Amino acid sequence: MPNSLPTVPARRNRLATVPAASASARTATPSLTYSVLEAAQALGVSESTIKRMIQRDELRSIKAGRRRLVPKQAIEEVLAN
Repeated sequence: MPNSLPTVPARRNRLATVPAASASARTATPSLTYSVLEAAQALGVSESTIKRMIQRDELRSIKAGRRRLVPKQAIEEVLAN
């Protein structure tokens, strides 16, 4: 019995077509601040934990426009304690 349903082409993942930045491009300039996501990855915790730490003044951060940035030194302070 033939399949009477029309075939639908598979959706392509748009993110898969975006080339990743090369390692040399990412490490060319050392970052002095981290995004909340990057800080979470550096500390091995979730973004929610980083936001909670910021709210409780356990982790220093700065506001840059609409972004919340965590200074590299603040992450080092948390790791030292």
